[in-house]
Amino acid sequence: MGQVKPGHHIAALLTIIGVILISGCVKQEVICNPPYIRFGTSCCLDQNNNSICDKDEATSTQPPITGKITGKGQQPPSSQTIPEEIGKICDPDQVGCNGNWVRKCYPDGSGWNEHYKYCKYGCEDGKCKSPPCTDECSYGEMRCIDHTYYTCGNYDDDPCLEWSEGEIVVGECEVECISNSDCNSGDECKNYTCIPKPTFFVSEVIDGDTIKLQNGKTVRLLGINAPERGQICYEEAKERLKELVEGKEVILEKDVSEVDQYGRLLRYVFLDNMNVNVELVREGLATVYVIEPNVKYENELRAAEEEAKRLEKCIWTLPQPREGACDNRCIGIAYFRWDAEGNDCYNLSDEYVIFKNTCSYPCDLTGWTVKDESSRDPYVFPNFTLEGNATVTLYTDCGNDTDTELYWCSSGYPCNAIWNNEGDTLYLRNSDGELVLVYSYSGY
Repeated sequence: MGQVKPGHHIAALLTIIGVILISGCVKQEVICNPPYIRFGTSCCLDQNNNSICDKDEATSTQPPITGKITGKGQQPPSSQTIPEEIGKICDPDQVGCNGNWVRKCYPDGSGWNEHYKYCKYGCEDGKCKSPPCTDECSYGEMRCIDHTYYTCGNYDDDPCLEWSEGEIVVGECEVECISNSDCNSGDECKNYTCIPKPTFFVSEVIDGDTIKLQNGKTVRLLGINAPERGQICYEEAKERLKELVEGKEVILEKDVSEVDQYGRLLRYVFLDNMNVNVELVREGLATVYVIEPNVKYENELRAAEEEAKRLEKCIWTLPQPREGACDNRCIGIAYFRWDAEGNDCYNLSDEYVIFKNTCSYPCDLTGWTVKDESSRDPYVFPNFTLEGNATVTLYTDCGNDTDTELYWCSSGYPCNAIWNNEGDTLYLRNSDGELVLVYSYSGY
């Protein structure tokens, strides 16, 4: 083996020293394993893998995790090192702007999250600006679409003008009505238009609450009771109803029931927006008589009656009968059939008079009498009580008495008809002979 030359020893030594010196000058590399990324000379957490430290994206992130400086190929330690408090530099949750970004102070006040929220249209006073907008219309402008009314104004958070939510308004967009209450009394609202109800010609007023139409139909005014023949204010009620409707076109309004037990139409009568039924009560020419289910105008009727009472109009001018007292304020004539069909002498069953008790309590008619102007003997009531608001029919013919039908059984004369077609007078007296009711008619 050859010997190493002294010069060779010196060269080797110099080489070793050079390697050592060079190694000391090489900068050591920072290694960050996912989900950490390199941040300067340390590592920080990037859980959403967008190459931005989480602490710069949310308010609740921890300060960055510091990785240990290691040699190449070595793994960072599993433990996390949290930097100590560096002092409060902003108010927790305070916001501001950083260009198009909203910046927000960390909850501990240690610094700003400079990229808290990105604003597409810019940031102002710590808030994202609204997107630019364009006016839809001119302020105060109006428009109609299918009867719906719209106005132009600022109805939201942006500075631009837009159309309001549509609404249906009476008087706008060809809207005449929304409900029947927007129309004249008796008219009906259909498709935002008031439809006048058909009218009927009144050819005759029979009494204070009954009329006859040109088409032959008889109408009983609903919700009221006018005085019967022979009662106080009978003539006044009949004449007033004539003045109001006879020879005129009226509107008839139905409630629930179509007809009464006599086949008469049950209706409210309207003339020039006036409820005639209510008006008769207001003038003291009728009392309220509401029977369910026909209650449509009950409130108006009762208010009118209170007004008539307060002003003591017509039927309210006399003291009201005490309980149990029966006179012409209770007993009246509801209907008088004095002209029978055909020859009266041979059709006694079609000649009759209907008495009605308009008081709410029963009246004992036992021993009461009915007669005409002739000298023939009067009819004497048998043992009979007429209930409150009930009627009884007295026929000239013979028959069996019931609670609603009584029979005079006129006989012994060439013509046994009682009531004269040319005119006559009915007299009703109580059991003491006192005159209760007088009713005269002129006939043909």
